[in-house]
Amino acid sequence: MEVVLRQTFPHGRFHANPWRMFPFEDPHGEWPPSPWRLLRAILARSHQLERERGVQCHPWRDSLVGAFCTSTFGWCLPSLSWRGPGLRQYQPATFEWDPPGRTKKVKGRSVNIPGERKYRSTLVRDNFWVVGKSATDSCSSIVWWILDGERWFEHELDRLDACLDRMTYFGRAEAITEIQRVEKLPKDTHVNCVLEQDPSSGSVPVLVPTEDATLEQVQAITDDPSVANSTLPPGARWLHAKRPTRTRVKLPRSNPRTRKSTRFIQFAIGARVSPPRKSIVVLTQRFRGRVIREFLGGSWQQANTERREAARLLTGKEADGTPLQDHQHPHARFGILFDHETGRAARLLVWRNQSFTDGEQRAILNAAEQELPFSFVRVGTRDPWTVRLVPLDSQVPSPAGFGERTYRRWKTVTPYVPPRHAYDRKGRIKAGESPEEQLRFDLARQGYDTNGLTIELDDRAVEWTRVHRPQRHRDDATNTERRGYQGSLTFDMPVRGPISLGHSSHFGLGLFVADASE
Repeated sequence: MEVVLRQTFPHGRFHANPWRMFPFEDPHGEWPPSPWRLLRAILARSHQLERERGVQCHPWRDSLVGAFCTSTFGWCLPSLSWRGPGLRQYQPATFEWDPPGRTKKVKGRSVNIPGERKYRSTLVRDNFWVVGKSATDSCSSIVWWILDGERWFEHELDRLDACLDRMTYFGRAEAITEIQRVEKLPKDTHVNCVLEQDPSSGSVPVLVPTEDATLEQVQAITDDPSVANSTLPPGARWLHAKRPTRTRVKLPRSNPRTRKSTRFIQFAIGARVSPPRKSIVVLTQRFRGRVIREFLGGSWQQANTERREAARLLTGKEADGTPLQDHQHPHARFGILFDHETGRAARLLVWRNQSFTDGEQRAILNAAEQELPFSFVRVGTRDPWTVRLVPLDSQVPSPAGFGERTYRRWKTVTPYVPPRHAYDRKGRIKAGESPEEQLRFDLARQGYDTNGLTIELDDRAVEWTRVHRPQRHRDDATNTERRGYQGSLTFDMPVRGPISLGHSSHFGLGLFVADASE
């Protein structure tokens, strides 16, 4: 006679480990659920039934065990089920003194120092199987048991139904379950897991009662000497089952998100310790390096010619490594804005005359997901000083001079560093190389009209500023600090910005923003 059981797990998990298997070393997990576990659960509920009805159930337990042990077993397992990652948690163990008893000598006598009584904890791993559910199939989360034997009669089936109705969990107490007997398998449902005598490739062990197992063997407690001292409980044997192949779920393809075209991206800077002004170039060159690696999918040396060519407006160099010769700053620039009142670094800016592509925007945003170090330690070593970059959307207004409006007066936010040395060895200004003359030359090279331009540089506000050096020159002993100047520019006619000039202008130095108060 065929007996069909319908079992579900409302929480979607089956928590259990195979017999005498250490949870941290369990290679398979218990799936399918073992008949040995089911039989012991049924017998446990029979004792509950006995207490409720006040009847003696011992006479029919033997016949129930005999019918169960002489049956063959099969399952229809959910095809969307998989083994969960396992939960690890500390649970209380022994209740004892902590520290465990200390004594100290006081005037020649040993005195106990009081401690604290508390539970010591132990790390426990909770293995489980996720019983998947399909949105299109209501039966996909059901475990079907198919038992086939000749000793199932109406009396045994009635007692079996009464025990199954009282079963609330299966395995560990977290595995809430509902199980009942049904007349037959639903249509289009078939057995997909059976037991075999010999192991095969991909099969897993399943604990099953032997055909001659007795009631005393099956319901023996784990502290019983016959069980505690054996690697296999008396009345049980190992068979092997091959799990059904898990169904691959094909998610519907969604249209890739296309970001709005933009020439300007800004991030808010958060830090426990605000980076100093000398760290401007350190921040920007490290962030730029991350952006390029995100866009190329690796380092510049590992990228092919096609990827290098696609990144030319991010890197500022051709595929062969030569710098771009167009001085109208078409490639990306990076800068830092400082708050005028507090002097703290407020925003990191990325801009370009030409709009960023969707892939470039994605690389810039991905590069900001990790904290950015700003101290002067070498890359690859642990840096305790970092900043967090928070992307700002288009609703946050851009700083003055980064939009479409034009302005006449511009002032420095970061020091302007002349690209060439302005002083000779005797401390005199070279002819035609003064900071003002180099600034005017840089403006003309970028296409600005310098007729009627007024340049004001404060000689008293000179500060030594760290500048960017290419990777190939960072190992020599040359000083990386140069003179930086603060000042303002006043044009004869309003111009559009932003304006960045001088040495390391692509890394945040020499940044001028509009004077919005004018």
